[in-house]
Amino acid sequence: MNTTTRKQLRGYGLSTYLATAITQNLTPIHKEGRILIYNLNEVIAAIRKYLSKTQIKPQTRITLESLLETLLQRMNNVISIPFTQTSDPQLSLLAQQAFKSMRSAETHFAQMKATLATIKG
Repeated sequence: MNTTTRKQLRGYGLSTYLATAITQNLTPIHKEGRILIYNLNEVIAAIRKYLSKTQIKPQTRITLESLLETLLQRMNNVISIPFTQTSDPQLSLLAQQAFKSMRSAETHFAQMKATLATIKG
């Protein structure tokens, strides 16, 4: 299950106020010491809800949209493409392997960004 903390959200570039405002109505799924851990799906929904407000400063909107894109990369929601419809089976196999390798690299990169955000926060 993908999770995040307020500290990690601050590491992604949010202010303490904004990280608190986004997560204040969320129920933490876990607590480690004094750190509350939130479900990533719920945080993404809360950011979208916050972005729907009309009176947000342009810089805040840019920061939240950037954060939303980064968090969506961590979700790992990918619809696989049927590679078996080509006439060349070897090409299909190579395309599948390339897609899996690319997706694996993207997942690792998103996890590294999350770790960096935690350290920065």
